[in-house]
Amino acid sequence: MAWVNDVPVKAATYPLSASAATEFVVTSVTSDNLDDILKVEPGTVSVVAAAAIQAANCHVRWLDTDSHGYGVLDITGTRAQMDYYVLSDRTDPAATATWKSSYRTRTGTQKVERVYSPVG
Repeated sequence: MAWVNDVPVKAATYPLSASAATEFVVTSVTSDNLDDILKVEPGTVSVVAAAAIQAANCHVRWLDTDSHGYGVLDITGTRAQMDYYVLSDRTDPAATATWKSSYRTRTGTQKVERVYSPVG
């Protein structure tokens, strides 16, 4: 699973309360994800699970429970940006990687925002 979170000071009152930090977590390349564990097609059970997780945790800004891949974190003096990439097939040594999503936090904001292209 991969996710992007604001880390609230008080989760019960977020987003009315401040965010203390941000969190970028990348998915595994080879470990089983939700669809693998349940032996179902990607985008089936995970859609319901992701919606439930986000409904109960409004600080979760993005969540991917099915993909396998990696992230590239780029840090500058003004922001940190995580670009998420997914593999075409985790069992194939010749698998390709495709950009899926990007998020950043601007210096001093402790808030995550969506970015619509990877760095460089």
